[in-house]
Amino acid sequence: MGGVLYTAKDISAIAQSITDVSPVLQSMEPERRNKVAKYLEEISSTLSNIAVALRQCQPLDELNGAMKMHTLMFTQTVAGVIDVALIEKLQWQLSETLINHLRWVVEQPVPLQSEEEDFPEYDRSIPFEERVLQYGAEQLIEYRLQQINEASGMFKALASSIRAQG
Repeated sequence: MGGVLYTAKDISAIAQSITDVSPVLQSMEPERRNKVAKYLEEISSTLSNIAVALRQCQPLDELNGAMKMHTLMFTQTVAGVIDVALIEKLQWQLSETLINHLRWVVEQPVPLQSEEEDFPEYDRSIPFEERVLQYGAEQLIEYRLQQINEASGMFKALASSIRAQG
């Protein structure tokens, strides 16, 4: 994953990078751990709301503001506990990159080459371009929105895990 989110699946990679440091987060004092879990739940909820807004072609401005605040509070809460470079990366990806680049999920109903292996019903015997035509724009958009919802679930489960440990 580079600096820009190229596929909705990249959001899951962000959740995974937080999961990788969850043992450190779980070892925090209970009050701080609960704050981290709360912000992860808020990020999860915002992602879910983004998928709904994209599906209904609604503006993302309010959700953009919410994501920036949840991310800021999350990164401030974990400051000093996890690596500063990871905090900066997560904050940039979640607050700046995420909202600014998710609009393409519905505006570009043609799979990117980077989505080829994750494209539903992946079959190497059929050329990628033909599979795109067979699958259709609406199904591709729905597939991408499902990926966003899956990432939302990952953040929610991560919050539960962090809250339950300790």
